[in-house]
Amino acid sequence: MDRASTPTKRRRQDDVDRTPMATALKQPPRPPRTVSSSPTKSSASIRSSSQSSSRRRFTSLQVYEEGIIPRQLSGLQTQNLPSSIEKALLKIRQIDRCKGILSPESDPSKFEAFRRSNDLDMDVFAKSETDGSRLTPEEALDIAKGARRCFEKNHDEDNWTCDVHHVLFKKVFRRSSPNTQQNLVDFARCTSAYIIREYLPTAAPDRRIDMCTYIDPSADPDYATRIDKLRRTLPEQSINHSSYIALRNCPTSCSVEIKRSGNDFDGAVLQIGVWQAAQWKMLRALLQTAARQRISARQAMTSQDDVFVDDGEEGWYVDESLKKLGALPGIYSQGHEWYYVATSPEIRDEQGRPSLRTILWLQEPIGRTNTDLGIHRIAAFLEYIRDWSASFYWPWFKECILE
Repeated sequence: MDRASTPTKRRRQDDVDRTPMATALKQPPRPPRTVSSSPTKSSASIRSSSQSSSRRRFTSLQVYEEGIIPRQLSGLQTQNLPSSIEKALLKIRQIDRCKGILSPESDPSKFEAFRRSNDLDMDVFAKSETDGSRLTPEEALDIAKGARRCFEKNHDEDNWTCDVHHVLFKKVFRRSSPNTQQNLVDFARCTSAYIIREYLPTAAPDRRIDMCTYIDPSADPDYATRIDKLRRTLPEQSINHSSYIALRNCPTSCSVEIKRSGNDFDGAVLQIGVWQAAQWKMLRALLQTAARQRISARQAMTSQDDVFVDDGEEGWYVDESLKKLGALPGIYSQGHEWYYVATSPEIRDEQGRPSLRTILWLQEPIGRTNTDLGIHRIAAFLEYIRDWSASFYWPWFKECILE
């Protein structure tokens, strides 16, 4: 019987790279420093070893039942793309052509110098009220200045996060509005958010990300109550795949991983891949519960004495709901460069067999933070993520899981 949609709980394997607590008193004296053990070479060796380890770990995950399979994004010509990824790529193509990257609510007179310096026509202003960057020229230049400072001073990820990402995300996701629906989507730093053990994919190391966007159910009070009721039955009482307290009642939508210039692409791929694979495993579990409740409720209405849940019907509901969602978006940045990535659930493998694996789609450039034009491009795509979270992901979550 087809049980591909039923997440199987497995005992997490021990982390082979976990080191026992150091026994410093028993260690032999450190040998004198030689030229070959210089700090520069040692640091470079550590970075190289870490990147190699991330690459090996990611590659090894592909062979497992809940593995992560990489796929290259080659624009709209990429085969077997979920429709939600196609729409995101269309938006990026539009942004790349400088079409609709500014909000129609922006004052054109304030952007005359910006348009002249970048040789842009009036098509730079979007038609839809939900599209385009809402940054002022001064705000974009200020963020670009912060990014330049991080680059020239070779700052680490924390500085890039604070001086660039947090500032930009705050401008997009925390606009003051009397309309509660406008406050539905927010963001958070989540570097201390661990994956709940039950949702960690088989053989996957625990990995965290830097930031995420999420749905704030307080902006939709009827469903906030339903989430709290569901949470009572969930691991760590969390509606997410993480036990992070601040997000236990807030469904996450987009994952963000940040690296400084030229640093650890393989590590970022592993982090986003494991994080979103755990999210898909959680969504499968929530959909399975929703399917059982719907089947039981329907049978109760027919006055059947014995309630019997058909595994085939349950699996069909889970698979169809996952197909409807299609994909989860992610953003990976490396210094100035920002990229769109995504994951999708593999319902059937290439041989047509039921699958629990996750496809990781890599990667499409969004923009660069070294210019004000690049800042507006990125802000326009973040507005797209904000709108997708509110108008697509949240309605899907309510319909398929909460109702």
